[in-house]
Parts: sequence; C-alpha cells; structure tokens
Amino acid sequence: MERAAALVVMSVIVLAMSSSGCLLPWWDEEGGEIYIVGFNDERAYFDEQAIVGMGPRLSGTDAEHQVAGYIRDRFLEAGLSNVHIEWYNVTCYEVNSASFSLVIYDQIGREDEKIEYEHLTEFVLQGYSGSRDWDDRLDDLEIVDVGDGTNESAYEDVDGKAVLVTSEGVASGNLTFTDLFVRAWENGAAANIVQNVHIHEELDYPPIAFTASVGDRGHWKPLPDDYPEGQGPDIPSFMVSKEAGDEIRSRLANQFFNPVTGESNVKVRIDFDVTVEMRPLNVVIGDVKGTEDGIVMLGAHHDTVYVTAGAVDNTCGVATLVEIARNLADEQPKRTIRLATWGGEEEAILGSWEYLQAHPDLMDNLTVYCNLDMVNVDLDRGTRVTIGANDEGVLGGLKEVQRAVVDRYEWARKYEFRYYTSNLTHGSDQATFAIEGGKVAVYWGSGGLEYHTPQDTILHVSQESLMLCGLIYGSYALMAANA
Repeated sequence: MERAAALVVMSVIVLAMSSSGCLLPWWDEEGGEIYIVGFNDERAYFDEQAIVGMGPRLSGTDAEHQVAGYIRDRFLEAGLSNVHIEWYNVTCYEVNSASFSLVIYDQIGREDEKIEYEHLTEFVLQGYSGSRDWDDRLDDLEIVDVGDGTNESAYEDVDGKAVLVTSEGVASGNLTFTDLFVRAWENGAAANIVQNVHIHEELDYPPIAFTASVGDRGHWKPLPDDYPEGQGPDIPSFMVSKEAGDEIRSRLANQFFNPVTGESNVKVRIDFDVTVEMRPLNVVIGDVKGTEDGIVMLGAHHDTVYVTAGAVDNTCGVATLVEIARNLADEQPKRTIRLATWGGEEEAILGSWEYLQAHPDLMDNLTVYCNLDMVNVDLDRGTRVTIGANDEGVLGGLKEVQRAVVDRYEWARKYEFRYYTSNLTHGSDQATFAIEGGKVAVYWGSGGLEYHTPQDTILHVSQESLMLCGLIYGSYALMAANA
C-alpha cells in the first residue's frame, strides 16, 4: 500500500512536470527499473516552427546547410560532446523554374487554347529530371499515351514526343518511378509525364515528389550516378495530378492530325530549368559520451523534397531528436548515445550511407540504431503509433519503455500502439544500418496523408505526439546505453 500511494503521489508530480526535462525512475514488473527521460514539448514545438520557417530543405541547397547549422547550435547549447557537421559530395538537383501547359491547335495550325498547370499543386518535377528550354511553338511536343508503362510495345512511337503514363504499373509492383523515367528516355521520348492514380486518394491524387535512384551494393545511388557523366537520362520527368492527367487524356481522345504534317493538334509545352550537379550535403553529429565502448544511435533526416518545408516529413523527427538531446546531455551512460541528423534521405538515403562509409568501424561498436521519421500523430485522424524493429530483443525493450511511459502519463493512454518485426532494409535511414547487419528500430506516427506535397504543413503537427516519441525513444536509448 505504501508503494502504491507513493506511486500515486509521484504520478501527480510527474503530470505537473511532464515537460520539465527531469529524469524519473519507474518500476516495471516485467522489465525492472526504467528511467523515463524528460521532454519539454514547448521547446520541441519551438524548434519545429523554427525549422519549418526555413522552407523546403532539398539536399545541397542553402536551406539544407542552414538547418544543419541550426541543429549543430542546438546540440552545442544542450551540452553534447563531439558536436560537428560532416559534408559529403553527392549528386544533387535543384529546380530553378518550371512551367507546363497543354496547348490545343485549330484546323489551320493556330494556337486555339492553352491550359496552364500550376507548379507544385498540379505538376511536380521528379528528382534528377532534365531541363528543357521552350522558345516557340516548334518546341511543343506531341503526346503518346502508353497506359501503365508495362507494355514495352506501347513505346514504339514515342521518339521525340512526350510520354504520358499512369502510376498503375508502380502501384502493382511491376515497375518503379525510376523504371518509367528510364524506359521513356531509352525509347527516345522527349519528356516523361506520370499521372498519379494511386497515391493520396483522400487528396484527389495530387502530384507527388519522388527521386529516381538505383540499387548499389544493396543500398542506393542517384540515377545519374549509374551512367557515365552526361550520358544518363536527361529528359524532363514529372508527375501530374490525376485530374490533370485525365484532362490531357480526354483531349487526346478528340485530337485530329494535320493532313500535311501528320502532327496532332494536341501538344504539351514544357519549360524546365533544373540543376543537376555534385554538391555537399550535411550530416550533424553530437554525442552523450559513454564511459565504456559501444554506441546507441538515434537519427532523423533533416532534408525534405523541394515542394514542402516538410513539417511532418521530417521536421517533427528532427525537432524531437533535438529535445531528446537536451534531456540526455547531462547523463553519463555506459555506452555513448550518438544523435545524428541526415541530409540526402529524400535522394536515395545518401547521408547516412555516406557517413557509414566514412566511419567503417561504427558497425563493430553499434548496439542499435533508432530512426525518427514522421513521428507525428495527427489526432484528428486517429491515435495509432507503429513501432518496429529487426530484432525481438530491441522490440521487447521498446515495449517495456512504452508500457512505463503510458503507465506514468495519463495523457499517453489514448494512443494505440502496434508493433512489428521486419528486416527494415528500406523506407528511411534505418535501412543503411539494417542492410549492414545492424540492429535497428523505427517509430512511425500517423496522419501523414500530405506526404511529399505542399500540404505537409505545421497545422498537422501535434506537439504532444512529439513528446510521446521523445519519452519512449529517449528513455529507450538511455536503457540500451546502460544495459
């Protein structure tokens, strides 16, 4: 009874101090004593706002360098050791300008109608798209509808024309977006237009930003790196919304052909300026120094696609990691707890892979790597949290900590937790370490419907859900470092 009464009193104190940053013990009947690391959700949300305010952070851009500096400064303020930024030169891209229109000509070849599509909301360039300069109507392109891209014979007449392809072949698993890009280019097409017909139905299938990459020794590399310099796919490659694709297709159904030139009266006008070049991306490191050998690592990618400041993907993971750093900085664990943020995740999970190649001894000392990517839970859409690992022991430890956190904090009891085991060799930066044989864990929130669109804004972020992730991952990191 005395112990129960003491726990009730302690719970009241903790509820009042839920964001104070203190370290509090909790007794778990199955796992023994667990120390719950504090978390200040107001500070985390401040970091969220500050980083989102920097805008989209495509790797290799000024904004990505800016956010790396911000994270480094917060690590230093927190009191971490070994705080520094590492730079790695990789193939990056930047969209400088883009315009796209559907042009309809009349019977005698005059421009009769032009439908201009809005960049970012109706069309989005794909990573490593080529450029195209438009000077006059002679640069307009005829369109060939190749269906879902799985029938290679549909590409027989695409030379010098724009390919229109649905994403159905990708949805079925028969092709990738990279395959569609390469297939159009190899058949001589002048542009590759992908219509989204399967992603984000709730948002009416908007265009989604992706980056073309290829396999490389079990990992990935940018598509241009698969070819000699200047010899890879360089045609415009972009995605249009389902509505825009349907409109193009309906106009094609009513097209007619000039009896003299044989050209269609329905064409597309493309004017893209894209830079593709080697640039440095950033990796930010900070340590909670251990007294013995071994490393427990927490990581989150700080880059975004170019269409959004990525409040959920993945500013929320970075803001949570920074606050975890503040609450662990004064600890003296047995193993070092290393916190890292990565550039290049949206290109081909490049930052974590470049870092691992530069530090080949890391895997020999790595106890576990825990990834924070899209950890936010949009409570308007549900309360689900999904935690995964490629090791039953790691998953068991996370369950113990989650149980203690939920027992400690009444507000956390509304969340639904789901667990799974998998090899985790794809999806985000944990793949880098899993592919190399390391133990890894992931923490996914929910409510990321706006993923890779301009609608991924801070309006969807719940600071309470960031605290939930921070409490679980911060406490688990300390437990794993002291095991």
